[in-house]
Amino acid sequence: MIKFVVMSKEKKYLWLIVGASILLRGIFAACTELSNDEALYRILAIFPAMGYYAHPPMVALLARLTTLGASVAPEFFVRISSVIIGTVNTILVFKIATRLTGKEKTGLITTLLYTASVYATVFIGITLLPDSFLSLCWLCALDIMLTLARNPEIKNTGKGTVLMLTMGLAVGIGALSKYTAGYLAIAWFVYVLIYDRKWLGKWSLWGALLIAFAVFSPAIIWNLNHNFASIANQTNRLLSFEQILWWSPFREIGGNLAYQNPINWILIVVSIVFFLKNKERIERPVLRILLISSVPMILLFFLASFTQPTLPHWSAPAYFGLIILAALFLDQVKCGYKVAVWSCSVMAVLLILAGIEINHEPVPIPRDVNAADVGRDDITLDMYGWKQGGRAFAELYKKDVEEGVMRADSKVLNDVWFEGAHLDTYFALPLGLRQITFDNLDYQAISETRGGLTPGDDVYFISSSRTFVTPYESYSGGGNTIEEPETIEIMRGGRLVEKFYVYRIHIADSY
Repeated sequence: MIKFVVMSKEKKYLWLIVGASILLRGIFAACTELSNDEALYRILAIFPAMGYYAHPPMVALLARLTTLGASVAPEFFVRISSVIIGTVNTILVFKIATRLTGKEKTGLITTLLYTASVYATVFIGITLLPDSFLSLCWLCALDIMLTLARNPEIKNTGKGTVLMLTMGLAVGIGALSKYTAGYLAIAWFVYVLIYDRKWLGKWSLWGALLIAFAVFSPAIIWNLNHNFASIANQTNRLLSFEQILWWSPFREIGGNLAYQNPINWILIVVSIVFFLKNKERIERPVLRILLISSVPMILLFFLASFTQPTLPHWSAPAYFGLIILAALFLDQVKCGYKVAVWSCSVMAVLLILAGIEINHEPVPIPRDVNAADVGRDDITLDMYGWKQGGRAFAELYKKDVEEGVMRADSKVLNDVWFEGAHLDTYFALPLGLRQITFDNLDYQAISETRGGLTPGDDVYFISSSRTFVTPYESYSGGGNTIEEPETIEIMRGGRLVEKFYVYRIHIADSY
């Protein structure tokens, strides 16, 4: 006899949300050009290593896997790992919250709030960032921490041992994506020291720590061979006591509010206050884990913002636990479903509008088209104009080679790393040319691998109007010759939005 499993209403809605999310995120991933950081990670993927100055190697390895190591690949395949991970995360938060209350309603509310997060849906659900794989590992480790905390007797069983060792694996893999994954290990040790010290006598705890270090060892080896340059780079971005930046904390708070969606952020604050006042409304171990895995990390980056400019996605993974907490709160409120749906709907509308604005600019952005730096303050141009500019440059390059003005093996040069990564992706690589940039430690290493600048080279120095610089100050000496620039105009919605200035440089034979 065939038995038919009737799917619950909540699961039907879950798959509806998952399907709609995949569709929207997939379209956005395919129809927008790479952002600044994505372009850099895309280039790093062409040069596989055990580590990089910017981050551990996972983000580059994922891009290399999804593009099959190709030098030129569509944006969708560069980003597909994030689209897949974002989908898995959406299902995972549903399961985590459902297990906490035994109700799929709680899981569905959590799914809605997670999908409503700009960070969760856009930054780690679409774009290629180290945070994408980190987020999956973070949620897996958080799920295990909640299970172990809610069931203290499990530490004496084989299941408890397996869960603990698996958590070590998740933290180790997460750290290969981004160093902040190590915070989860600290959070668990804090919980153990305060609430359940019997874990200290279990070999599985220390075995999990060894597994985490073993998995993370490629990045450790790379840092050992490079004087801990990557770890020092990240630490210096966080710990600095040379100045007080009174404006920076406000930017940190505003950034967190925007990244998490204002509705989510307010719900998080309300839920923390509610459960601290009404601790009988939630399991104590659950409240402790959700707060310990979140609040200290958020406070750490907030305090760091007083002395160093911070970015809101640094602390964003810590909000996963608080999103679950907000869902547990909404589960106890009559209008909980409606609030979660509204929050998710706002995110969907914003994503659609952002995609349309980036590609078509139906809402004109004021700019002086006659200025040399036209488009300087337009952040939408991070993800637009590179393909159009690359096509125009290809025509210029082919004409120059045919006329003998430039050599076929000319190089492309730029002095700004994020612009250089875009030029590499959209201008140089499609023509088989080598991009040289010295503005970034990773790019310095890549440029050395590519041979750098050598005597007799023909070089295209390309600068966009958004970061407009000329090559005269840096490259005019030593017998080099620099020709007046050609200008490539970038149009969007029938309007001029940006220019690329292309200088031909002939490096002297004695350079």
